[in-house]
Amino acid sequence: MQTCRATRLVYGVSVAIFLTTIGFASRQRTTCERFQHSLEIVSRHVKKVAKRYASWHETYQTTTCKYYLVDSGFCNFPGFLAPYRQHRYHINAWRGAMFDPRGPEELFNKRHSRLRNAIERAFGVLKGRFPILKGPMPRYSIRRQVNIVIACCVLHNWLRANYQDDEYFRRSERGEFDRMRSADDARQIPQQSQQDIVAQSEFRDMLAASMWARRR
Repeated sequence: MQTCRATRLVYGVSVAIFLTTIGFASRQRTTCERFQHSLEIVSRHVKKVAKRYASWHETYQTTTCKYYLVDSGFCNFPGFLAPYRQHRYHINAWRGAMFDPRGPEELFNKRHSRLRNAIERAFGVLKGRFPILKGPMPRYSIRRQVNIVIACCVLHNWLRANYQDDEYFRRSERGEFDRMRSADDARQIPQQSQQDIVAQSEFRDMLAASMWARRR
């Protein structure tokens, strides 16, 4: 029994150190002073908890069924779903009944923009709650940095499921984290074959046509 209590106490300290690190973006030496541990031990605690939390998350990769929602600075190719260029896109362009979509492409862009806006808000909440994500990240290994980001997302999802009245979620609903970038910014993109680009364009057209046919 005493061994179990000691184990829980040690893990509780590990979690406290980890949450202090990601939640206050504290310098590592400041965390060391607060918990009276060496830099090496603090680093171990952060590594252990980040790895544990990250293990609860299923890592997703782009496939034919999954894709990143991107702005028009990207080409529309497999794994990346971009809006239609030369059509209205930004959320403010749709305010008011007189600005309803006038075709499949505009309806697709409207829904694409709304979804991207929700994603931007989610990132705003993440960075607001976990300042370590604003950077610069401590000099951890790339693997540990990845685990920290995933762990933050796991905690965010848990809070979203259990504490919807949380301060950061209320601020998000008020639009405080709306920071969508210009859709015209150029992006560095990987080389794609013309066949891939055509295939993804056909997929986007199919989605847009389906949305338009089912609109209410």
